[in-house]
Amino acid sequence: MPACIVAISPWADLTLSGSSYNNNVRLDPTLIRESLAYYVIAYAAGHEDEAYVSPVLGDFTGFPPTLLFAGSDEILLSDAKTVYKRLKKADVESKLVVEEGMWHVYPLYGTPEGKKALEEMSLFIQTRLGLALPNSAEEASAPA
Repeated sequence: MPACIVAISPWADLTLSGSSYNNNVRLDPTLIRESLAYYVIAYAAGHEDEAYVSPVLGDFTGFPPTLLFAGSDEILLSDAKTVYKRLKKADVESKLVVEEGMWHVYPLYGTPEGKKALEEMSLFIQTRLGLALPNSAEEASAPA
């Protein structure tokens, strides 16, 4: 297992059964439900209800610390929430960050919310890998 996991807008339920697939269909500017349904057919070929295809149906026991990000307006919000619940049930150290008004993979955009998420990811990974963290802005910008 890796030292940690960071998941940005995870697509973890290829049955498309989460509430956000309907509730957020008009809010998410980046994903279209019909396209996702097509991808399921192309990828899963009738096996979307198996844990190897839809991780929300699997066992999260023994997973490493996990940090999840999702936007409140994205179609895959329910997937992230379900993964988080499953991780907690398996006693896995985990955190779910849901940013209000944001869409699919919002941390990858240059918005203030995205930049904040990237900083949190960086700190999470560095901490889990035991890397030295800078104590000040001067130290962070000093040449190596």
